[in-house]
Amino acid sequence: MPKKRDQSVQNQPISDDGGGKRKGKKASPAQKEAPSASNQVQLANPNEESEVEFESIEKTLEESLSYESLTWMRHVIRVQAAEVVKTILKQEKETNDELQENSHKEMTTQLGELQKKLLKIQEDVDMLQTENARQHRLIERLEHKNYEKQSEINKLKNKLDEIDQEGHSLSMQIVGFAENKDEGDDIKQFTKLLKEKTGVKIKPTDVTEMKRLGKRNDVKSRNVIARFKDKETRQKIYKERKKLIQSGSPNKSVYLNDALTQHRQQLLYAARQLVKGRKLYAAWSQDGNILVRKGEASSIIQVHDHDDLMIIKTKETESDDTSSQATHLSDYSYYVDSDVV
Repeated sequence: MPKKRDQSVQNQPISDDGGGKRKGKKASPAQKEAPSASNQVQLANPNEESEVEFESIEKTLEESLSYESLTWMRHVIRVQAAEVVKTILKQEKETNDELQENSHKEMTTQLGELQKKLLKIQEDVDMLQTENARQHRLIERLEHKNYEKQSEINKLKNKLDEIDQEGHSLSMQIVGFAENKDEGDDIKQFTKLLKEKTGVKIKPTDVTEMKRLGKRNDVKSRNVIARFKDKETRQKIYKERKKLIQSGSPNKSVYLNDALTQHRQQLLYAARQLVKGRKLYAAWSQDGNILVRKGEASSIIQVHDHDDLMIIKTKETESDDTSSQATHLSDYSYYVDSDVV
């Protein structure tokens, strides 16, 4: 650094002061009075250095540095520091740019792979939806066919049941008829009961068969199926059935009911359960047909199966008046729970 200062001094122009002497930059008073640092160092004895001498050397060095030299040094330091900072910032920016570029490339790659996976998933979903729609249409067709087949089956069942019921047209079921030791006496006792209670006179030969249902027990009389020689005799007795019911003495009453197929017995039993639950107003059989009333003032409806019964049950009640239900039932049905076997 001092060398540059000396060069700047040497390069200054030298002027003549008129006396023929060269004129240069005047030395500062400090420079005139103080010997040079090199001379002081040479004069000093290293073996006899004292603290005063060190202070003198330090003072001499401080005085030898001019204001211009210090300013120039500060400028150089600032420039070098700025260059260092620029270099650091440039390297950091290059590093950040490289990291961002690598990160961007990696994210772009991952995004592309993700898009491919999503596209494949969407294709699979579309295929599943298409297959599901096809299966749904197939199920609907099968359900429709099954419904049609079931309807046909129900029609056939009802037809067979009608044929079977036709075979019961000459028969009736007798409930509450006391048992005899000899079942052969049942016909005689029955004809006698009809004559005494209803006034209907028939011969024992008018009854072709009387059969007890189930096993004998000492608690309750078994129901009887009676078959008559013709429908006219059967209907004549059936019309007078109310006279066999003793008011206030259900245990001593005899009930005459239609002889029904097993299907119709179960259907009548289900209808009577709805009557007990006050879902229907009345349920009974007539000539082998199962009939119900939704309300007291509603029309009579014939039911063929349990589906018909459930449809009637869910319909709005035409009449909410059920106060005379017990009395009304006695006009239509004489069945008890044990009638259905």
